[in-house]
Amino acid sequence: MATITSLGVGSGLDLGSLVSGLMEAEKAPLTALQSKQSRVESRISALGTVKSLLSALQTAASALIPGVGQTASEKFSTFAVKSGDDTIATATAGSGTVAASYSLSNITLASAEQLRKSETALGIPASGSNGTLSIKVGSGDNIDVSVEPGLR
Repeated sequence: MATITSLGVGSGLDLGSLVSGLMEAEKAPLTALQSKQSRVESRISALGTVKSLLSALQTAASALIPGVGQTASEKFSTFAVKSGDDTIATATAGSGTVAASYSLSNITLASAEQLRKSETALGIPASGSNGTLSIKVGSGDNIDVSVEPGLR
């Protein structure tokens, strides 16, 4: 089969440029379709993102609906209590709780060992005898506690 290597020899026409121009003209509709396809795919992707975000919003919004037998006030009222050391103080909060802040200060926990070391200074009777321990908190009245042998 014969191959044409030089178009337009002898005619004076630049047939190579003409063929290249025709090829470009034929590609124009394809290029336009490819560009349109790219824009449509971009829009589809954006719609998918919107759908995903709306789904997340719907999930979050469903958490705002009070449960069966629960009022909106019960759903959105928050009652919280925090103690730094539950061995010293504990607290609970209920539906009638009023917002406030409380603090416990100058708390000293007594232990059996501390009482043994200072029992004579506190007026606690020696082992084997009865007595009374008088406790006064702040400016309040004294509270007398009966101390019996073996309870220390």
